[in-house]
Amino acid sequence: MADRSWMQLHRGHPRYMRGIFELFKFVRGKTSPGQLFHICPCGKCRNRSANSVTFEDMYVHLSQYGICPSYTTWTWHSEVSEHMPTFVDIQAQRNQDKSSSSANFGDPSVMNFLNDAFPSTSAYDGSVPQDNSNTTFPDVSQVDSSDYDSYNKVMRQEQTPLYPGSEHIVLETVMKQMSIKKKRNKTVACFNDDIALLNELLLADNNCPENYDKVKSILSEFGLEYIKIDACVNNCIMYYKDYKDTFECPHCYEPRYEPHARSTQTDPIPRKVFRYFPLGPRLQRLYKSSHTSKHMRWHHERHQQGPDRPRIDPDNLTHPADGEAWNHFDRSFPDFASKCRNVKLGLATDGFNPTGDMNNSYSIWPVIAFPLNLPPNMCMRTEYNFLTVLVPGKYSPGKCLDMYMRPLIDELLQLYENGIHTFDSARYVNDQNPLTLEEFKYWTHKSSFFELPYWSTLKIRHNLDVIHIEKNVCDSILGTILDIKDKTKDTAKARADLQKMSIRRKLWIKLNKKTGKHVIPQASYTVVPNKRSEIFKWLHEVKYPSGYAGNIARCIKMGENKIIWLKTHDCHVLLQRLLPVVIRPYLQSDVVDTLVALSNFF
Repeated sequence: MADRSWMQLHRGHPRYMRGIFELFKFVRGKTSPGQLFHICPCGKCRNRSANSVTFEDMYVHLSQYGICPSYTTWTWHSEVSEHMPTFVDIQAQRNQDKSSSSANFGDPSVMNFLNDAFPSTSAYDGSVPQDNSNTTFPDVSQVDSSDYDSYNKVMRQEQTPLYPGSEHIVLETVMKQMSIKKKRNKTVACFNDDIALLNELLLADNNCPENYDKVKSILSEFGLEYIKIDACVNNCIMYYKDYKDTFECPHCYEPRYEPHARSTQTDPIPRKVFRYFPLGPRLQRLYKSSHTSKHMRWHHERHQQGPDRPRIDPDNLTHPADGEAWNHFDRSFPDFASKCRNVKLGLATDGFNPTGDMNNSYSIWPVIAFPLNLPPNMCMRTEYNFLTVLVPGKYSPGKCLDMYMRPLIDELLQLYENGIHTFDSARYVNDQNPLTLEEFKYWTHKSSFFELPYWSTLKIRHNLDVIHIEKNVCDSILGTILDIKDKTKDTAKARADLQKMSIRRKLWIKLNKKTGKHVIPQASYTVVPNKRSEIFKWLHEVKYPSGYAGNIARCIKMGENKIIWLKTHDCHVLLQRLLPVVIRPYLQSDVVDTLVALSNFF
């Protein structure tokens, strides 16, 4: 890099004036011959893209206002630098601007956010202590080219005012816009209308993004992207790895794309798409941020507090780190446990209806990961719950969810074996089988999580949500014994299965020779049709203590003999309190005894 000490000289110094022409010569060599306007680095314009000028005007500006003293590497004029302008340099320039002007340019919190997002491409403030206790932690001095490009693009927005003379910058504005969108649940159309109005109210030469897509393109430089992967409509396979270029499912032969689009469009429309959110960058972000990095070691450092600093509540389990499952894992894998930055994760999944439509015509099935390294007051907060897999579909994927977990399993194996923040896999056996061949023949499915070398040693592999299980059981029991349409499990298909298995002959579907129609015989576990209305009336007229279960009566549709929209607590009361009482006169004693035993179990 050429000597640029002239930039620190007084703007009337001969060496400074010659330096201006050195800058012009450099810029001409990096731009096309016909380009007339260039970003001005003077102390007034400060490399804002809106303030592009000719060389003649730039010469006047640099002569009058001087050049930004921190702009020693001309990155805004196409120079590739060995050293990016640091946040410390930029903040120093901001402080200098404040001292020379009453304007408050930019939000300091934005600079703090950038400092956390790009620690490897920027220099930390000297007041921030650096932790070198673990030599396996990545060296922040190593700058990836993609990080450099993203950092450069973000910093352009950080240096660009919303409009000429504005105290607000583009990056600050779009971040606040997206925050409001999330907080107020704005649609994309509403967001675009707001931006359109803002553009009308601002000056004509403003730098405000035109629409939501432009805002996303700016914020996408912060990383944390997701991957879209096509899937079979019947959940047979993902078009992933070996099936990446396949156009048809090899199992059910359903086409991958919409039939009319596969050959006629350049961008065919897949019939089903699921989204995967890579876990590694999200865990890395926890260590990049100065606000969370120290908390990611909490689980390790609490054991080193000593007798004078005991646990917060030694008599109660306040965090998974207090439990036997955690301690058993640490004893099984001491090398992993000894490295404080290794991450232990929990996974959770359930379906939800994104549109709020109570008929459940559509649902989405997310898989959430949460780092258990964090202390009790942080690990279950929403901002530290990472969405990893998002499976669309009307119905639960069931055991097919295991197929959608394949990218997550692959990434966990990669983190385990190659490790950016995991232990050395060479010390452990990678081909463990928990299930022997003799055991496996009695099962129809084996979870892909058993591919993880440590999975078979875990004390707790699954933690079931009992209250949701209770609701599902209650819905199925009520639907079956009262023969509620779309709720009963005693369907014609179920009766046909009994016949295929040659069991319970009395329940087989029979042909009425007089009418020529098939008849489903009355089962001992269903209430006879003329008595069902009595049960619905009894449930509707039960009086409850205030606030106990008043919703049940509203869910009973007397004229239709239906029960709809039951909540989990309603099912809890029905299954454990009401069902054992109301059902006794209407079913055989052996069925009643079974239902009462099930109620007692819950």
